[in-house]
Amino acid sequence: MAKFKPSLAIAFFTHKERYELYSPTTAAHIQPSLVERYNGTKEGNRVAHSWLGMSKDDHILRYLKNVLWFQWHCVARGIPYLMASVESLVRPAAFEEFRTPISSPLLALIDDRHVVRLDPSMCVDHAADRSHPGPLSNSMFADAFWEGYERLYVAR
Repeated sequence: MAKFKPSLAIAFFTHKERYELYSPTTAAHIQPSLVERYNGTKEGNRVAHSWLGMSKDDHILRYLKNVLWFQWHCVARGIPYLMASVESLVRPAAFEEFRTPISSPLLALIDDRHVVRLDPSMCVDHAADRSHPGPLSNSMFADAFWEGYERLYVAR
């Protein structure tokens, strides 16, 4: 199998509490606001057990580790990259809210030059599910990523 180096890697990190549970036939997207959908199901039992003892700090650290894994992967392989966060889209000061004595060293390692700034004013419509941003909002996100790409990789 031939390997190739991507010309750009983009990551749009989701909510810090969200994760997926998999079975042979389905994927359940789990986050606190959706947990009641899974009451009485096999996934619901797994959720209850997976969150036992997890604190807000656990969610923050897991989230920051994912951001840093992506960043380090790209840097180690010389892959241009951009990233954004649903957390900062919902709450612009989210990353500052994440700052604790244990998370500060991880936050300091994030290369802010590669973080595309999204803010709540970009959410101007909804998708068909009435939960996610719609086409106009996604167009604004794409424009923000394009501006980040030009700033970092074109205007050199």
